[in-house]
Amino acid sequence: MKQRNQQRQLISVAAAACLLGLGLAGCQSAEERAVPARPPAQMMSSSAPEVGPGKRDPGEAPVSKVSNDVPDASNDSDWIAPLAEEILARGSGRGFCGIETDYESMRILVKWRGDVPQDVRDYVVQSQRPITFRTDSVYSRDQLNTAAQLLLDSRLLQEFGIVGLDPWLDCGGVTVRLSGSQAPVGADLDALQKLTGVAQIEFQLNSSAPVGYADE
Repeated sequence: MKQRNQQRQLISVAAAACLLGLGLAGCQSAEERAVPARPPAQMMSSSAPEVGPGKRDPGEAPVSKVSNDVPDASNDSDWIAPLAEEILARGSGRGFCGIETDYESMRILVKWRGDVPQDVRDYVVQSQRPITFRTDSVYSRDQLNTAAQLLLDSRLLQEFGIVGLDPWLDCGGVTVRLSGSQAPVGADLDALQKLTGVAQIEFQLNSSAPVGYADE
């Protein structure tokens, strides 16, 4: 029970950091965090290609520019956080993936799955701020958060020693951290993909359990 409570606290912290930590410029990208296909002795993946859905070169991704993309003339960046929060609120459950904020150049990049709803587009245009949308996310943030909870509750992954997981910042998949040296393959992996609806599930092996939580 103690380990399970630790796991639930960990995924809550991870999801909150991805959804509410709007200054993502300093976070790791999904490309940096995603587990290599066959690293030596420590990690393994679910045979996902290094370049594919959710991992393509950003220069090749379709970009939808919604605003007039005029740089802000002032040195005041106070508009960034409230505007990003409003976009997040409007996009919840509607394809929103994530936000990258650049306080140095005072711009916002919004990652989305599918078409951006018209009311969100109208809000961005009316803001007259330099905001760009990328609409090539494989999954939405809500989809990955749901998948993460299903994985956390999976009896199969309990047997493999799940200690945490990380939805990718580009919404291309999920990395599952396991305490053991083996990961689900074959039919077991297929079952997890079917359970979550997420094709890109990768595993980080020999991971440490979370520490620093009070006993309950």
